Order: sequence, then C-alpha cells, then structure tokens
Amino acid sequence: PPPPPPPTPTTPLTHHDALPIFTEAEQPVYTVDFSYTPAHNITTYGYYTYEEIQSSQNGEVVAGSGWTAEFNDTFDTAGLGAKLTDLGKWEIGADLVYSKSSGAIQMTNLAALGTETQYPDTRTELSSVKLWTTYNYSKRVSYKFGYWYEKYTADNWAIDGYQPYDPAVENILLLGNETLDYDVHVVTLSASYMY
Repeated sequence: PPPPPPPTPTTPLTHHDALPIFTEAEQPVYTVDFSYTPAHNITTYGYYTYEEIQSSQNGEVVAGSGWTAEFNDTFDTAGLGAKLTDLGKWEIGADLVYSKSSGAIQMTNLAALGTETQYPDTRTELSSVKLWTTYNYSKRVSYKFGYWYEKYTADNWAIDGYQPYDPAVENILLLGNETLDYDVHVVTLSASYMY
C-alpha cells in the first residue's frame, strides 16, 4: 500500500522516510494427493493444495509517525481427474479444477492507534473443466477432441473502478487496467503421428 503523504520540503528525507521496510515473511504450502485405479483401464486422481503467505512491513514518514502493515494471503486449490482407456479405439478423460484466494491487509498507525482506514480484501476464484477423447485410428495415427471451460472472477480494490487519470486524486497516474473476469469456452481438435 502507498505510504502516508510525504513530509514538507523543510524536513530532510532519510532511508526510513523514502521506503517501507520489509520485516519478515512466511509461506507454508501443504499438498495432499491420491491416485486410484479401480479397474485396469480406469485411472482416477485428485489433489488439494493450501498455501498461505504472511508478511509484515514497517514504515515512517517523519520521526514519530510510523505505521505497520500485516499481509495475509491464502490460496486453496483442488483438482479431480479420470481417464478411461481400452474402449476399443477410444480413450476419454476429464479434469476438474477449482481454486480461490483471498488477501487481507491490517494497517496500524503507531502514532494514533485505532484511527486507521483499512483496505478491502482482495479475492479471486477460478473454475475449470476439461473433457477430451482420443481416437486411435491406427498404431501411428490418432485424433484428439477436447472441450475446455474456464471461469475466473476477481475483486481487486487497487485497480477496479479507477480511470487512468482522475483529477480528484493527486499524484496518481494509472494504466486503466481492470481485473480479468471472464468465461471461456474452447474446442480443440488435433492429430498426431508417431514415427
């Protein structure tokens, strides 16, 4: 987040005035997965991953007017899949993925505790479905057909709803970016030849 307004020109700047100080960070990641074959031609699999990023920053504009920021970002991702083979010349499969994340910032004004204005949380969510089938025309030639659907939504207070230039907000020039909320449908067709 941006630091408070800079000091008056009569106040000499120091390293602590110019930049926030990154103090610490932790990033534990946990994953569990499985694979199960209920029949010789059926394979199933899945996984779940949890990741958390915790970090801290300290800053100071002038002596005695410091601030701290505690960041907490979490990510949850789960996936399932299955593959069936030996269906004559056909093989079919499917993959499902769901992921979400959230980010929170806890600001503290060390000079006036309890007067802080907190930033909103950021959020993302992704859902993906892939379906495919392979037709083995011969030992060397095969054709693959696929369908892929993906949906992504995000809320990011840092860029959502802002114009590249707003005369009401001083000293800020943006690129006009927005979060990439989308729905995508993709159909694929490919052929392969083994030498």
